[in-house]
Amino acid sequence: MRVGPARWHNIHKHRYTGAAARGSLSVVAPLGVVASLASVGAIINRRKAVTMSALGDTLRPGAVWAVGKNYLEHIKELKGLLNIDQSIPTEPLIFLKSGSSVLAPLAADARDTPQELPLPVHWSNDVQHEVELAVEVGPDGVPRRAAVALDLTARDVQAAMKAKGFPWTLAKSFQAACPLGPAFSTQGVDLGKLELGITVNGQTRQRSTTDNMIFPVPTLVDFIAARFPLQEGDVVLTGTPEGVGRLVPGDKVEAWVSEPGTGRVLSRGSWICTAARPHKPKSLAPKL
Repeated sequence: MRVGPARWHNIHKHRYTGAAARGSLSVVAPLGVVASLASVGAIINRRKAVTMSALGDTLRPGAVWAVGKNYLEHIKELKGLLNIDQSIPTEPLIFLKSGSSVLAPLAADARDTPQELPLPVHWSNDVQHEVELAVEVGPDGVPRRAAVALDLTARDVQAAMKAKGFPWTLAKSFQAACPLGPAFSTQGVDLGKLELGITVNGQTRQRSTTDNMIFPVPTLVDFIAARFPLQEGDVVLTGTPEGVGRLVPGDKVEAWVSEPGTGRVLSRGSWICTAARPHKPKSLAPKL
């Protein structure tokens, strides 16, 4: 009998909530069947390991789904930044960042040197950092890899767009507005118990843990997948904690995701801020 693959967003509530999810499931079956299932499981795990190795540690998303207002303390600080409602959202606030805004990490042998991070200072006077956990979706809808990420925001532009009732696209999707650190496999990692943080010129500005999220990773992926066709490789930025702040050319930025219990760093990014060169698009008008 063949069993089709189960999409994670249809079953996560059984895996992540309720007493059954916190306990164990006992199944009575003939010994031969149990042995066969164990063999199949071992084969699947080996195939997953080979697949993860082939993927490398660079995320290349087609779409970047971002989440706003997912940490309570960040909601409080937004009152002063954007004069927004401080009520806790009843469902995730979703917006898009363009795929072209992604800044992939340097090659592994070049990561001893901070990566250049161009800031659009020619049209924004207040580009701010927002450190986040980025989660990549696999072919079955399950988070496959994750990485540290920055959701760079032109805060002055965002405030102007909000005042006019316009979308935030201009403030969120400029070149290099989504720097990503090296990716790590989510296998065996509890995404709800990770630490993330950022330092600017050696001073800590943001530091929190993912268990402070209002909507945890499974809920976010489920919510998006129920409304949009998530594709393999899409990335979800899961929200930022409090402590966002301005960046200027010359700033040295380091961000990380780690395991609080062991201190093991799972993903680390290092950047040096520069002034972006003004973009001169080619005219699309026909030449006469």
